[in-house]
Amino acid sequence: MVALRKKNIKCKICEKEFSKHEEKETDVNIAVHMIDAAHSDEVDYFILISGDTDLSPAIKFIKENYPDKIIKIIAPPRRANSEMRRIGDRFRELRAHHLADNLFPEEIQTAKGMIIRPDKYAPPPSPTP
Repeated sequence: MVALRKKNIKCKICEKEFSKHEEKETDVNIAVHMIDAAHSDEVDYFILISGDTDLSPAIKFIKENYPDKIIKIIAPPRRANSEMRRIGDRFRELRAHHLADNLFPEEIQTAKGMIIRPDKYAPPPSPTP
């Protein structure tokens, strides 16, 4: 069963608002938005950070129907696979240190208060020599 969420939409022609239900699966939303962006010529160069092969059909569709569009795929650590390497114009795999080197600090002070990074997002301990 597919989970749906309600979303209010405003018609650009009649300006009437109505509700529609859309899938909340992230991969479906990413695929639809990529195809829409390619079709409407909003984007020439995609950078997709994913190792999810569920996005392969959308990438192949864009490459077949909009061959001038460039798709760079960046796989998260340990998510690289031959399918994604093959279908993208460019490919790169993030390493764990790329993420660890670019984490937000443990605490960030804002005008509205302190934001504290959840423990589950803390970097792993550094290896000792």
